[in-house]
Amino acid sequence: MALDSKLESMFSWLPTLFFLTVPPLIIFLVTRSRPRYRLPTLTVWLLPLLPGFALIAFTLSQATTEALGSYPYPEAIHAAAVSQGLDPALLAALVRQESGFDPQAISPAGALGLAQLMPATADYLGVSNPFDPVQNLAGGARYLREQLDTFQQLDLALAAYNAGPGAVSRCQCVPANGETPGYVRNVLGSYWQYKGQEPVLPYGVGKYRLVRNGYHGPHPRGRDFASQCGTPLYAPLSGHVARRGVDSYLNTYIVFADGQGLEVLYLHGEYLLGAGEKVVQGQTPVGFEASMGNSTECHTHYSILISGGTVDPLPLVDRSTQ
Repeated sequence: MALDSKLESMFSWLPTLFFLTVPPLIIFLVTRSRPRYRLPTLTVWLLPLLPGFALIAFTLSQATTEALGSYPYPEAIHAAAVSQGLDPALLAALVRQESGFDPQAISPAGALGLAQLMPATADYLGVSNPFDPVQNLAGGARYLREQLDTFQQLDLALAAYNAGPGAVSRCQCVPANGETPGYVRNVLGSYWQYKGQEPVLPYGVGKYRLVRNGYHGPHPRGRDFASQCGTPLYAPLSGHVARRGVDSYLNTYIVFADGQGLEVLYLHGEYLLGAGEKVVQGQTPVGFEASMGNSTECHTHYSILISGGTVDPLPLVDRSTQ
């Protein structure tokens, strides 16, 4: 849960805390001139405050813990990820797959530490001690960032991290080597588990169809889904509107973000919200199905981006309809 949601939950208790504390406070103020009553009255006033203070302290502690992540080495993972513009949950998911969060891990091939850096790769990244969690995570985050910048698609970037960028460059695909496809699936699965939310399609309970034109781009790569013109569209995730506008092809667009590196883009609709407005997944109306810009029918081009790398939304849609 996001930090602001946690704080909203905490503040919902304030009316109860008010009624628990204010009446005893009034009694204390009225009777404070009587020394023999002062201590017990003060005690009566202070006692109801203790649960409230405990609630506030616990809520802030839980919010901070969950904001950093429910996995080992949360501070180091967060720092390394943010330094490279990565979602901390993505780096955590990669480390979980690579080493199971064992900082002393050594693979049969000789990969070392949390992010399983090969010795030559560690040298290239400036990691002098690959068994030091902070150094290793910083190197792993930088290496993953390089693959994302090179391949632009998250599945290809993860495949390059696992099988090497050369293997991915040769086929422009996830190499079918018996290991890498499962590696990519597992990292993405752990990522969605850590996030606690998977993006949903814009149609709520409304009917839609998949336009059979494949996973395509370049704005950015995604899938086309279609419903009747004027069908209400809803937010794909809980977070805020990051951007809204019109691109060089006159396509209308709106981008939703969770503030940690997960973004979803809609294209071609008639959108109502502006940048900065908060949204709740599947509940906040954001516009209507339309055919704005470079489009031949009412539909939504739907793209998922994680730390800037695109992800094919079809597996998520297939899971949600099972």
